[in-house]
Amino acid sequence: MSKPGIASELSRFLSSAATFVVDKAWEISWATRIIFIVLFLDIFLLATGDGGLLSWAQGNKPNINLAGVLLFAGSLCFVVAYIFPAIVFVIKAISFRPLFFISENLGHVDK
Repeated sequence: MSKPGIASELSRFLSSAATFVVDKAWEISWATRIIFIVLFLDIFLLATGDGGLLSWAQGNKPNINLAGVLLFAGSLCFVVAYIFPAIVFVIKAISFRPLFFISENLGHVDK
């Protein structure tokens, strides 16, 4: 049997954690992280055939088990650690290339 004090402490902890997340969501860097994680979770639920977050909001319970949570966490870490830095590198390389040509052409202007 659990003690009533533990339940109230857990409730207080969850309330403070939710308040922390909501407070941090107003900062742009944290807002983009939260949005990314929610969208990634939605894509993951759609890929596993559970219907995504919209069906979850409509009352259907997704079939999430420990293997699914580990797969979600692992794939999220892989995408954030390897895929996104590669995409950002390619985008930076493509976007900075015209700047190099412009600066190179400005240095060789004939009079």
